[in-house]
Amino acid sequence: IDLSLENIGTETAGNVTATLTIDDPYVVSVTNNENISYGDIASGAISTSDQVFTVNFADSVPDQHKLEFEIEISDDSKALYNDDFKVIINAPVLGFKSGNISDDSDLGFISHPLTNIGLNEFYEYNIEVVEYGGNGNSIPEPGETIELTVIAENNGHADFYNAKAYLEHSNQYITVLSNTILIGTVEKNSYNEGSFYIEIDENCPMGEQFELDINLQSDNYTGDAYKETINIKFTAGVDIEDFETGDFSGYAWTFGGNADWLVQTGNIYEGSYAAQSGDI
Repeated sequence: IDLSLENIGTETAGNVTATLTIDDPYVVSVTNNENISYGDIASGAISTSDQVFTVNFADSVPDQHKLEFEIEISDDSKALYNDDFKVIINAPVLGFKSGNISDDSDLGFISHPLTNIGLNEFYEYNIEVVEYGGNGNSIPEPGETIELTVIAENNGHADFYNAKAYLEHSNQYITVLSNTILIGTVEKNSYNEGSFYIEIDENCPMGEQFELDINLQSDNYTGDAYKETINIKFTAGVDIEDFETGDFSGYAWTFGGNADWLVQTGNIYEGSYAAQSGDI
């Protein structure tokens, strides 16, 4: 901190010195802070010392935290003058903007919203599915490779450098090609992203639920304030009837009523086929 002192008195202040103090849980140390010399300051003049006050604060300091300093000034007259001032700290505010799962073909959605409490923010997540070399049904299934995109958001007033995401799991049916990805710098009031690639074993049971923990942090910061974790869950395959066989052979259907059911192509919600009742 480089402080200038102004003499608002009517006489010259001789041999002026200043001592800076602070009592704050986020301040680790204050050095070069005692009896800093400002020399003689004439009436109405402003003096700046060749020395600067050095303040080291914890990297866990919250964004917009106010540091309240006190300064004691003395001169040859042995008079003491006390003043105070505040410094606002700019820091990142880290969180997940969203988490998307894709398997690289037609877009679709798993209706399983995920929620997470971020730093000073509330985030909601949807798992978006697209296929890689799959069957195009927009569902992660055994034998497919999926892409999990992590979007890191910084709502703070300082850039977040060297952001990394780490993925942890304990499921035997998935293989993460790289458990660590570099997201890079997340500028203030902005976001950046990176992707994990996950192979689902072809012998994975249909309906197997996967649970992933993704940790977002940086080697540049050690404080917990700059770490964020999200838990993501999704299921391998969904056991559904979509009538895409063109008939009722996919499941052991039992029919009843006074008119036959049929599979038609004229009025469908998705895919190529839909079931329709006979005329009632």
